[in-house]
Amino acid sequence: MLDENNIYSNEFFIESYFCDWTDHLSMWGLSRLLQTVAEEHTTLTHICYYDLIKNQKAWVLSRMYYQVFDMPHYGTKVKIATWSRGVDGLFDVRDFLVTSLEGEKLAAATAFWVVIDVNTRHVSRLNDIMDGYIHNSICATDKERLTKLRMLPMDETFCVERFNVKPSMLDHTGHVNNCEYIRWVDDNLPEGKQIKTIEVAYVAETRPGEKVEIRRCQPDADTAHYQIFNTRGSSFSAIVSLR
Repeated sequence: MLDENNIYSNEFFIESYFCDWTDHLSMWGLSRLLQTVAEEHTTLTHICYYDLIKNQKAWVLSRMYYQVFDMPHYGTKVKIATWSRGVDGLFDVRDFLVTSLEGEKLAAATAFWVVIDVNTRHVSRLNDIMDGYIHNSICATDKERLTKLRMLPMDETFCVERFNVKPSMLDHTGHVNNCEYIRWVDDNLPEGKQIKTIEVAYVAETRPGEKVEIRRCQPDADTAHYQIFNTRGSSFSAIVSLR
């Protein structure tokens, strides 16, 4: 449903394949659902991938911040709303709100997207795409702006996992889908911990067949820092608050 304020919402059944071993929605499942609702909204408003690719452009996620309050259980339905909060320099700011059908706040997110030229991989200006677009000023999370992450230094001794990129990790832009990085962090949490908030920065794309190395350090019991490297260097950073 698209309302007069250009806020799009849809209801989703929490399927088992989106859940973890506790039968609750996983972080990967949450990120996939948010990506789905964003795609549905941009399709209705004619700025989706298939609209942009006609001009050799594509959306790429640059930064994102998730807040998790209470992950829904398998078999329940949730309502997910999304809207554009406006243009911040080269970024389009998009917010998300996940609630139960009774209105309980379950999760929220703020995302900073850029448009790239798919041939040069350089960032393009948003003027031609977002001029005249209806924005909504409401921020769904407690972070209105996402800035550069202050990461702790981590050398190879902090490595917790290494692997090669598989074809199932890729999307139609030809690189690893942004949701996969969330899965990799979630799979490498300190034992017994869950994500309360996670702020991430996508530094550089990871391509088919590249080697991936995940590094983690834990400055205190409630925080973990992650850096992910591909064959060419740093590709992703994240700061996680734990519960």
